Amino acid sequence: MKIHLKSALVMMGIVAMTLSCQEKNDENPVKIAAQVDEVVNILADEFLTLEIQGGDENQAFGLRIIEEENGTFSSKLETEKPNHPKTNLENCINSIELTETQTQEIRETFIGLFECRLENFQAFREDVLEIIKALEAHRLEMLTKLFREEITRDEFKNSMLELKERYKGELEEIRDKHKENLKPCLKGFVESLRETLGQEDWEKLVSCLKK
Repeated sequence: MKIHLKSALVMMGIVAMTLSCQEKNDENPVKIAAQVDEVVNILADEFLTLEIQGGDENQAFGLRIIEEENGTFSSKLETEKPNHPKTNLENCINSIELTETQTQEIRETFIGLFECRLENFQAFREDVLEIIKALEAHRLEMLTKLFREEITRDEFKNSMLELKERYKGELEEIRDKHKENLKPCLKGFVESLRETLGQEDWEKLVSCLKK
């Protein structure tokens, strides 16, 4: 009787281990891959934020890349009280209680991320500046007509609104192109981040970023 009971318990243990391994091998990798892709998309949107400013009688068209004003990740992580706005990613990481080891590893990961993103950001900025030049050329043309009283101020303002709308789609295409170029770099960063955080803290980060 004892032998049969022992055999049954062993079999139950084997079945449990098999099911556990199967769950890890079949379900978790799929879930993790989906989460990684989701986080990569979120970060790509956050890191490539731009704003066209100016474009009136007194101010030329200009480019404002939000990410640049926030500084580099390496400088952020080396200071306890940065004097610039934090990204959503940083805020989410700071909301998690990390060990000293995790903090150090994440700092190093961020520095690597900055280095691999640098070339892409330069290309992104150059492409957008080409659009800015085209916008400014149109603005100066219309401004000349305004000074010559060939058009009214309302007509000038409307032409600027139409101009921004005309180039809006082209700017979005440029942004989408560079987002795709950035994603391989981001994916490596996110995967390293997930490994450093561990499953529980990783789930917290994903939840925070999706809010």
